Amino acid sequence: MKNTLALVLLTFSFFGFTQDKILTLVKTPASDFVIDGTLSETELLNASQIDIVYEHLPGYNTKPSYKTV
Repeated sequence: MKNTLALVLLTFSFFGFTQDKILTLVKTPASDFVIDGTLSETELLNASQIDIVYEHLPGYNTKPSYKTV
């Protein structure tokens, strides 16, 4: 009985907690980056925009008060 319950819970965890959004990352060569605190146009060339739907500070996993990308 315990094994069956563990199998059911394990199966549920695979299908119940899947990731909603899959991100495809485009890598930029390291030679294009200069770590100086300022983002240049070449550094942002292949950047993807991601909507921030939750914030951690000041709220804890709450909706942000402004649209954040």
